[in-house]
Amino acid sequence: MISDFIVVLQLLVRHQSKNRLARQVTVGSNKEDDWLLNKHVLQMSEEVIDWRHDKSPQDCLKYLLFKETLSDVHFIFNNDYSSGRVPAHTFVLAMRSAVFEDELFTERAEHEDILVEDISKDIFEMMLKYIYTNMTKITNANSVGLLQAAMKYQIQGLADLCVAHMERSLNRNNVCKILDEAVNFEIPSLKTSALYFLSNFTREVFKTEGFLSLSYTSLDLILDLDKLSTSEIEVFKAVVLWADEQCKKNNIPDEGENKRNILGDMFYKLRIPAMTLRQYSNIVVTSELLTEQEQLQLFKYFTLQPSSKSKVSVTIANFPMKPRLRTKALDEWQPKKSTPTKKKQVRFASSNQVNVTQLPAEPVYGDDNLDAREVEAQEVFG
Repeated sequence: MISDFIVVLQLLVRHQSKNRLARQVTVGSNKEDDWLLNKHVLQMSEEVIDWRHDKSPQDCLKYLLFKETLSDVHFIFNNDYSSGRVPAHTFVLAMRSAVFEDELFTERAEHEDILVEDISKDIFEMMLKYIYTNMTKITNANSVGLLQAAMKYQIQGLADLCVAHMERSLNRNNVCKILDEAVNFEIPSLKTSALYFLSNFTREVFKTEGFLSLSYTSLDLILDLDKLSTSEIEVFKAVVLWADEQCKKNNIPDEGENKRNILGDMFYKLRIPAMTLRQYSNIVVTSELLTEQEQLQLFKYFTLQPSSKSKVSVTIANFPMKPRLRTKALDEWQPKKSTPTKKKQVRFASSNQVNVTQLPAEPVYGDDNLDAREVEAQEVFG
């Protein structure tokens, strides 16, 4: 070390002398001296300057993130060494996660790399960033993956951040996936938020690919809802499409019997008696999902007089009679651009005429048996 200091001091003196001379005479630089100076300074900086210098514990942890310095464990992903091994520090991981503590101190052989197969490298590194710095960037694209990682390793703080982000960013394309995660990890607040969104944007969600990938349990929860923003016949159509998709995944014919087996008891949560006779005959019967006995019982119900229907029990062929509370779908609230000044005049069974120029923001009961002929409406153009 002393000899290194002497060499560096000699080089510095030579540079200072050369700089003084340069003020008087222009001379060429000695590249050999420059190279020697840089080499010795770098060597000394590695030996003398400590990376911990003037750093808080938080800064030290941030410095160690993704570095080999002091690392004693490495993670690989899907047996792919080409993507690189991710270094980490067992004490830091165990300090933040009981799962890591068990995995690193009781289950792992010393110096053995840990294989991660169910989490991508990018998501794992984002989780490590939170472990080391208590910060990470949560987006719509990574929130589900981060939640899965946080729940696996029992990092509650990260899980809470993911849940909060999901609740703020629910949309028609991600709500089904988020509902599945809420059900899978038993997160009541997230499940409630997702179901509330679904109840208000049902028609829009039914049109997404995410709906077809929905789990059985999640779809069962949706059919338990008493309020949806679409008609019961649209609910039936969506459920049939979902069953078709499950047949494809299981490589079985999309026949009525197979779809009925897939739906199981959930099928009886469809409120078929709340449909019209035409909808029942043209769509439900032709789907080949009903038994002959169910078809007969439902047909008898649909052909009853209104006064007789009120005397029927709460179910017909095990299908609930009570219609869902129906809220208007998003596109139903939007005014038609072609008739901006259009007003509606609705005439009820009254001698007085009632003009309605603005619809109240209240739910509409989804009894599909309400025929347009029961309410006489005239359109008046101002």
